[in-house]
Amino acid sequence: YNHIYLFNETRMVTMRLKIKRILLLALVVFGIPAALFLYFKDRTPPVLEVTPASGFVSPEAKLEITMQDPDSGLRMVTIQVEQGNNLTQDTKHFEEYPTSKKVLFSLKPSDLSDGSAKVTITCTDKSLARFGRGNVSTFEAEFSIDSKPPVVEIISDRVNMRHAGSGMVAYRVSEGVESSGVSV
Repeated sequence: YNHIYLFNETRMVTMRLKIKRILLLALVVFGIPAALFLYFKDRTPPVLEVTPASGFVSPEAKLEITMQDPDSGLRMVTIQVEQGNNLTQDTKHFEEYPTSKKVLFSLKPSDLSDGSAKVTITCTDKSLARFGRGNVSTFEAEFSIDSKPPVVEIISDRVNMRHAGSGMVAYRVSEGVESSGVSV
């Protein structure tokens, strides 16, 4: 009787070893290639565009950030503004993982003073690349914060205007501006 019990126990151990070998073989044959496929499937970082890209901006300015990732979708964007010892950071997570997104970021809450400020924007997609952390695009630019409005000086000394006709005025702007003109 004991002899039959030992025979069945040995048979069970042998069956368990066979099952473990089959599972290990299945993992090697199917699991590893599937994991590699998912890891290498999307190695393209998101496209990141920022308007304005650099130059003079007022502390009231808003940066328009356009992001696209048609392969896996967007996970998050981080905006960092640094001026001297002042550092402001904002992160927006996207729950639905959109393939494209526009975000407006206001510089106003950053407590910026006139002078140079470094803006760093990092966009991450939902890819499994980098062990699940996703592909990353980074935008860095220096902006000149200018809170003083330009001064307009009229340089024509007489009024050059005719009744029911046209007119002219000559003026000077104290600094470079995006646009200028006279409207009546």
